Amino acid sequence: MPLLLFWYILRDLLKILAISTAVLVTIISFGAAIKPLSDGTLGPLALLKYILLAMPPMLQFALPFSAAFSATMVYHRMTSDNEIAACAASGVSYPQLLLPPATLGVVLTIALSMISNYVSPRFWEAMARASSRSVAEVVVGRISRGEPVQTDTLLLYARNAQRIAVPEGRDADAAIFLDRVLAVNTLKGEVVATHTGRQCIIYLKHTGSMTIITPVMERARMIQVDSDGQQKHLRIGEATLPDLVVEDEIEHSPRFMDVGRLNAVYRAPETYSRVQRRVDELRRWLTERELFRLIDEQLRETGRVRFTVALPDRRNELVASQAELRGGGLGEREGGAWAVLPGAGNAPATMIITQGIQPAVRLESQTVRLRPRIRLLPEEPTLDAEFFDVTQTALDTAPARSRVFDRQMVLNMRFDAPIVRHLRDQPARQLVQTASTYGQDETLNRLKQAIAVEVVRLKRHIIARIHERTAMSVSCLVMMMLGAVLAVALRSALPLTVYFWSFVPAILGLVVISSGADLVKDVDQFGGAEIVGLAVMWSGNLVMALLSLGFLRKVQRN
Repeated sequence: MPLLLFWYILRDLLKILAISTAVLVTIISFGAAIKPLSDGTLGPLALLKYILLAMPPMLQFALPFSAAFSATMVYHRMTSDNEIAACAASGVSYPQLLLPPATLGVVLTIALSMISNYVSPRFWEAMARASSRSVAEVVVGRISRGEPVQTDTLLLYARNAQRIAVPEGRDADAAIFLDRVLAVNTLKGEVVATHTGRQCIIYLKHTGSMTIITPVMERARMIQVDSDGQQKHLRIGEATLPDLVVEDEIEHSPRFMDVGRLNAVYRAPETYSRVQRRVDELRRWLTERELFRLIDEQLRETGRVRFTVALPDRRNELVASQAELRGGGLGEREGGAWAVLPGAGNAPATMIITQGIQPAVRLESQTVRLRPRIRLLPEEPTLDAEFFDVTQTALDTAPARSRVFDRQMVLNMRFDAPIVRHLRDQPARQLVQTASTYGQDETLNRLKQAIAVEVVRLKRHIIARIHERTAMSVSCLVMMMLGAVLAVALRSALPLTVYFWSFVPAILGLVVISSGADLVKDVDQFGGAEIVGLAVMWSGNLVMALLSLGFLRKVQRN
């Protein structure tokens, strides 16, 4: 093929390609901004920034169609002007005439592959951050609209919400004040407790790829629902509700990872936040088991175990205190708690709280349960002691005074032992081996299965993401070739008619790529779905390539 003819065709292709790509990218970028704009997360300046950020990623979708359009328009014009017939009569073959779009298609495929694997992930992440709101804004917005803050185990309602400064001495990044609060604790869809209070402060702590929400309710009342449906009304003063964990979707999406990061995460799944969270759940389970094992050993050997706890004194100020629990050991775990067994001679379990050097309070009960409070790793766990039908004796008065309560709690007791420290650096495989020493357990089996499923899901997402990016890049070449061949084969048709017939298989090809990626990602599908998904993903490009070859052979015969 003469070099002059090659550059003549290539120049026209580049001209139409640049114009059509600019138009398509602008339109698609505006379309991508519709959802965040309707959600109210983008202002005027943020909207312009979002559209500019969206342009590089949108090349992945716009470039294949603009490539097909440019090839269709150029070769249809050359066919209508009999330039193709003149070239064929002068000895230039049809494959040689298709060399310019083939060359440009290869260049576009390489360029788009580099963009989608290295450039677009950064822009996707920037777009997500530009359109996302902080957890504090989400909480305030939902409460202000009269909607609850909801998780799997908690529903939190309030009359009003507003941001406040974080109080001194509080380890938090943000604080929210709630007025007239109702908190409903659920377990497997059943209500187990309801807290009400005049006010509540929500503390937010950002760590890694998640935000920990700690609600602290003041002047609280609790209605506890037993398994038989009976209700107990308790006044508990300040109540610290269970922490809520909100994951940062931006941090752990493979969509925001370049190909180097995807390969690194594939080789080391534990570095991925979702897998890491499942492994941390196993660490929490092991932490709880080790904590109760040590406490049980001390109770059975010495009959007593010591804790450190912060309790209010007579001036209602928190002071460091010592709590000594006496009993005969720990019984079976029930409802997330371990029962303290009676001591020698069936003596009731006893806790003596010492403030300073003088014993201050003694609690005695036949029914005592210890509940773990395990927050973020690597923080050491704490315990809540729950006494039922308890006799409370004030030891710092003369004479000692005793009172009987239905229920008493001692919160946030700290056991002096480095439990988390030796579990923190163990990989998942070693953690599973350590957990197996505790025997068979339904919760342990569920945690191990959750880790395995999360690893499989991660690897499938990575495979799907890499193949999807590659298939979209290759579609530039096959769609450009299909458009050029159809323009020559349908020489008597209108340009838009030719483009329509190249547009239809192109759309179907992109749909097939997306469907194949979804099939690879779905771990709940039938066995071998990964291979079937990859076959489906690449079938679109294969069909378009076969169509191009078929029409080319038809043109050569005619």
